[in-house]
Amino acid sequence: MFRWLTQYFQNKAEAKKNLMVPTRKPTVKINLKSINFAKGPVEEKLAAQSHKRGASPRPKVPGSLDEVAPQPVPKPAAAPSAFGKEVRRLDTEQLKSKIYERQTLGFSTLIFAAAILFCLTSLGIIYVSSERSQRQVYLDRCQNAFREGVSAGYDLEGVNCQLPTGFLASLDISQAQDAFEAVEAQVEAQRNVLGNTQAELDLEIATLQGYLEAFGLPPNQIPDGPIATANANESITQKQRYVLELQALLEREAGDLQETLDSYELLLESNAELDLAAETEFYEDFIAREPEEQYAGYTQLVLRYNELVQKVSQLQNNPFVAGTLATGEVGAYPFFSGEEFKTLWLTVPKENIEPIAQVEITGDVAADRRIIRIAEERGYVRQVQARIGELVSLDNELVLPPVASAYRELASAAAGEGVSLGVVSGFRSPDIQRDIFLSRLNAAAIAQLGVEPSLEAVASGELDNVIDSVLTTSSIPGYSRHHTGYALDLRDDNSAESFTRFRDTPAFAWISANNYFHAKRFGFIPSYPEGAERQGPDPEAWEYVWVGPDAILN
Repeated sequence: MFRWLTQYFQNKAEAKKNLMVPTRKPTVKINLKSINFAKGPVEEKLAAQSHKRGASPRPKVPGSLDEVAPQPVPKPAAAPSAFGKEVRRLDTEQLKSKIYERQTLGFSTLIFAAAILFCLTSLGIIYVSSERSQRQVYLDRCQNAFREGVSAGYDLEGVNCQLPTGFLASLDISQAQDAFEAVEAQVEAQRNVLGNTQAELDLEIATLQGYLEAFGLPPNQIPDGPIATANANESITQKQRYVLELQALLEREAGDLQETLDSYELLLESNAELDLAAETEFYEDFIAREPEEQYAGYTQLVLRYNELVQKVSQLQNNPFVAGTLATGEVGAYPFFSGEEFKTLWLTVPKENIEPIAQVEITGDVAADRRIIRIAEERGYVRQVQARIGELVSLDNELVLPPVASAYRELASAAAGEGVSLGVVSGFRSPDIQRDIFLSRLNAAAIAQLGVEPSLEAVASGELDNVIDSVLTTSSIPGYSRHHTGYALDLRDDNSAESFTRFRDTPAFAWISANNYFHAKRFGFIPSYPEGAERQGPDPEAWEYVWVGPDAILN
């Protein structure tokens, strides 16, 4: 095609050089019909002149075959012009060539236009193919990203690779690019969100495992972790389940931590008279920590607790403190102060009882009022009386049935640790209590004043100090807890000491260790504990009342 265009423009340039050949803007016009191509210019002129004179042209008859045969036409000599210049002759062959070229010019233009159209069409096809190819590239990338996101478990709601169809839509690259970028952005966002979630779960799992190790839990007791999967949502679900397993295991172990803390506090409060300042400071610092910090410090807490147990055991000279704590049940029972023990007895419901109708001490109203006033000022409280028919025998003493059953279990547990308990007294009627009180009042008056007490002296107040001294160990009738059938006086059968020296025996060390843990296990509490004010008599280490385990735990 390039060669054709070159030749065309070269021929056109040569045609313009010939003045005898008409151009697009010719200056000379030639009547082709009037030209006789068989004659030369001179003959043509002569013929024209003869025609003007009216003579007909004489045809030339060929004389031989040679004349008939086409002869080469010699190139005419240039004739001089009227102005003495040479007249340029017309080359007929060249004119024919030019005329041919002129005739074929329209066809060449058509070919040229067709070539241009072909080029434009080719360029259009190339453009369309390129646009479609580029659009398909973005569409393929979009679909790949979408499939990968779905496989990974990402939430791709609101984005997709569905594009409009049609010729014009197939040329719109921006739609495919926008769809791909939207899917890619959503995938990246989901990857970041779920990645952060997994990172948080991994950290929580590592933390929980660390806490469990701090509790001394062997690795083989910690469940295996989840198996990693390509689907992020499945991995997150498995890790969340694993976290719940670890948390449940940690809660169980954390219960041990709380029990240790409760026991630690119990030791401190039940031994307030001991020098435990450093241990108290550690405890207060520990409970002020966040739960996670407490988990991490559990091992340290156990060590300090064991040290506290040993220290309290040495200072108390009580060999049963450590053994009692080792049972692990101490924390299950609340710690009671002296006042709380006193209140518990006064508020707990009692069965198989009846009110005491009348209180009579000396038989003299004025004297009795004086004694009752002194007793109530000390904190003595009016009691009830057990129904006689409900009482049962316990080591030759009478008590209510639940008391007898609980005591036998208490004595059996003591015997298992080498301690022998015995019962001194149980139920006492108001009449028996009256005899005990009056005999002790008479002995105290003789000892302190050298004379037996008289009703007048009692009523006038002369014997108030003597009466108060007797009330430190003995109740007046109607105010003793022994009337209820729930009280027992205990002794150490392995000791030769009087039951009033019960505090100094191994039996008391055993029953009172860790806030009377063994007594509380079987429903007993001290009747007149240390630390309670105005409870009647002075604290009595030997007397215990039964309230039942449920009342203690609740």
